Amino acid sequence: MTLHTEVVANTAPSTVFVACGDSSLDFYVKFFTHDVKGGIWVTSDINLMIWKI
Repeated sequence: MTLHTEVVANTAPSTVFVACGDSSLDFYVKFFTHDVKGGIWVTSDINLMIWKI
């Protein structure tokens, strides 16, 4: 997640395993952004980055 320019690099992101779905593993990911107003776009970008893994 530190590859995204809007994610604060000096705070460590955290990831928690939440549940097993029928065909998924569900995680909660927490990170800090430089601009709270653009957070929804950063979240979308991060979700796409995770999807590509």
